[in-house]
Amino acid sequence: MTTLEKIRSNAALLITVIAVALFAFIIGDGLRSGSTFFQQKKEVALNIDGETVSIHDYQVRLKEMEQLAEQSGQKLNDQQRMMINNQLTQEYITTEALRKISEGIGLKVRPSELYALINGEGLSTSPLAQQFFAQFGINAADPEAVNGFIRQISEDNIKSLPIQQQSYLREIQSQWTALQRSIKANRLQEKLGSLLSRTFAINKVDLELEQGNSTRSVALVRTSTAMISDSTVSITDEELKKYYNDHKEFFAMKFPATEVDYINLKVVPSTADYKTAAEEKDKVIQDLTQEGDEENAIRNFNDKFLAKSFYTLAELEQMGFGTDNINFIKTAAVGSVNAPELINDKYSIFKLIAKKTSPADLNVRMIALDSAGVSKVDSLQKALEQGADFAEMAKQYSIDPQTKDNGGLISYTNNYGMVQKEISEAAAYQMGIGELFEKPVGNIVRITPQGQNNGVLLLKAEAPGASVEKYKFVYAGIPVNFSDKTYNEKYTQINNILIQGGTFEDMAKKAEAAGIDVVRKTMVYTQTPQLGNIPESREIISWALKAEAGEVGEKLFRAGVDNLVIAAVNKHIPAGYVPMDVVKDQIKDRIQVEKRGEMLVKNLENKKLSSLEAYAENLSSKIDTLVGVNYQVRGSEAPEFNGYAMTTVVGKLSAPFSAGTEVMVVKPLSEEKPASIETVNSALTLQRRADLSRQMSYRAFNYILQNIKVEDNRARFY
Repeated sequence: MTTLEKIRSNAALLITVIAVALFAFIIGDGLRSGSTFFQQKKEVALNIDGETVSIHDYQVRLKEMEQLAEQSGQKLNDQQRMMINNQLTQEYITTEALRKISEGIGLKVRPSELYALINGEGLSTSPLAQQFFAQFGINAADPEAVNGFIRQISEDNIKSLPIQQQSYLREIQSQWTALQRSIKANRLQEKLGSLLSRTFAINKVDLELEQGNSTRSVALVRTSTAMISDSTVSITDEELKKYYNDHKEFFAMKFPATEVDYINLKVVPSTADYKTAAEEKDKVIQDLTQEGDEENAIRNFNDKFLAKSFYTLAELEQMGFGTDNINFIKTAAVGSVNAPELINDKYSIFKLIAKKTSPADLNVRMIALDSAGVSKVDSLQKALEQGADFAEMAKQYSIDPQTKDNGGLISYTNNYGMVQKEISEAAAYQMGIGELFEKPVGNIVRITPQGQNNGVLLLKAEAPGASVEKYKFVYAGIPVNFSDKTYNEKYTQINNILIQGGTFEDMAKKAEAAGIDVVRKTMVYTQTPQLGNIPESREIISWALKAEAGEVGEKLFRAGVDNLVIAAVNKHIPAGYVPMDVVKDQIKDRIQVEKRGEMLVKNLENKKLSSLEAYAENLSSKIDTLVGVNYQVRGSEAPEFNGYAMTTVVGKLSAPFSAGTEVMVVKPLSEEKPASIETVNSALTLQRRADLSRQMSYRAFNYILQNIKVEDNRARFY
């Protein structure tokens, strides 16, 4: 009873305890059940207008794109990876924008339409499909070949193969999926662009501006507003704030940013390093000057070239050796070695080995025979030497599909994307057929290609080009690099600043006193590939995006091979608008330009000058003349120029006016009247309407992309 009485007397306390217990139970259960939700939210890479992209899906797509980029054998650096990362993000944003718009207006790409874009049945084959199939030697316009490829990478076929083959085919399968995605997105964008372009038409005012305007020849005098010193211009905080508020859209920021301060020590060669490079240069020159093994003289250098054949002057220019070095090769005596100067921290050493005059290039016909056809090679060669038509024999007997239909004539795509059939001596040696340049044109030459002992080539040179001078040479580039000793000294110097600690400003003062660069208020975003102009510095950005405001990096960052960086986060800035204090200097510069222009205009007006000559003399400038001027802004001219040039009476002088960063005075000299609108070429009008329609549709879609809401969480992962 006593216990019950105590409970009754403390009923309020009991209710509170029970309530707290129940709340703890409920909230605990809620947190447990909600942990999955919070975890899922943390794993979101992008949120595009409410549609989320998981980091898992994002990474799968990113890996596909990186593997595709690395197919050339080049290893991607951090900056290149981030650029691909940004490309993927933009692809997601564009795809989502297209999806929402297309669903709203009923645009679709049906499976049959997608297939037609892939193999060209009824529609032009997508260039993306052509490029994709070309890497596998498949003609995109061949339905049988395309269908065979699709069957080969189908899930059923892949599962039936040995495990070693499956991974390779799955990579191709993922590329195939990405290709279809890209082709579909491009097709939707084409349809949307076509639809948007039809909403635009050129009215009479447009036509008058586009084709019906007069054009004028205009004389002008111009000068930079920098004639007025900045010290004469005062700018108040109220003016800065007003400009910021009046032009706030200029400072719109779609994604959050981080403001970073950093100290950057760029390691450069020491005096001792320059001396070492000079000694290496002298040693190579000595070795090359002596008769002997040129290859051995340059073998220790990465930047080197020993010509195995002769090169024309045109080929030397394409190799980018520079005018002075090419002139040396052209004019030097055989056996001479140049005396190189240090240019951009490198010595470029050349030795002329030999020179000759011979045809610049040849056309080459080929008959390729495999092991099954080698038994015919002697009889074929004999027939050709006795006058048989090489082209006809190539069509009949050659197994090379790329040349046989063209009579065996070898052609290739040059650096400019043009098909070329002329083969230089250097190119012939690279192709393994240099022997053609050692024998009279027209002879039949038999070659067994390296690594193909079971096959034989019969070759014939024809149509020799004009005879030119050719040169055989050796080259070695000796750079001035910093030594390990130099690097370690610089590392110790900046690392001591970091170890001594203190605030970033404390470190910055020590760095500036030592002549080390200090950079403040650099804005970085999730998509920023590198910090300022420091290569391979994405690691610093990744750290900064996750660090606390005011935090100084605990470690010394190494960016690239020669940059040592201490970084600090100044502050994080949410998406919206760049804060005024961040763009204050930028606004100040803009207002200074405007005020200098106003002051210069006022000074000129007070002088009441009456001729362009007087203005030119007063401004230490000259008179220019521009022709074909109308209301359309072109080139680097500010819009104000066009306005004054077209509204000032012909033969009269305009008042001085400010135009961007310049102050001008114009005098229209003559005017050419246009044809009437009715007589304007209708085809030209239609073309211009189509051009403007495309521009407007592009702007409309770009406006949609700029205004779609995106939450970018990639900083958590990259």
